[in-house]
Amino acid sequence: MKQKRIKMSDQGILNIDLNDNRIVYQNTAQDYVVITKDKLELVLLKTEKSLSKKNAWVAPLGLFVSCLLAILSANFKDFIIPANVWQALFIMTTFLCICWFFRAAYVSFRNRGEGNIEDIINKIITESRKLEND
Repeated sequence: MKQKRIKMSDQGILNIDLNDNRIVYQNTAQDYVVITKDKLELVLLKTEKSLSKKNAWVAPLGLFVSCLLAILSANFKDFIIPANVWQALFIMTTFLCICWFFRAAYVSFRNRGEGNIEDIINKIITESRKLEND
């Protein structure tokens, strides 16, 4: 079995074991990114937060629609507290849900461009360059 050594910049050596019956195509136009594990975790955690913010509007919209339908279709009756208090509670809850929805929609709109693959790669490269400068 042959062993071929390919130099991978000044960072180290990449060892590849080659059999005589295999064809190896070498693409030398690749970029290598060297980054520490903790910096990579930091970039991925920030990306995860922005991805979760992109869909944060779903829950408040669902609650708003449910409360609105309850207000429009329910006959509120006295049960532990008076009927008009139940109706007021549902109206206030509906108002809070619509406020929550607008805020979540705004945050989602602000984060709409983040979290794609190119953005993640660019953040990793930026963190890698910071590592080189340290």
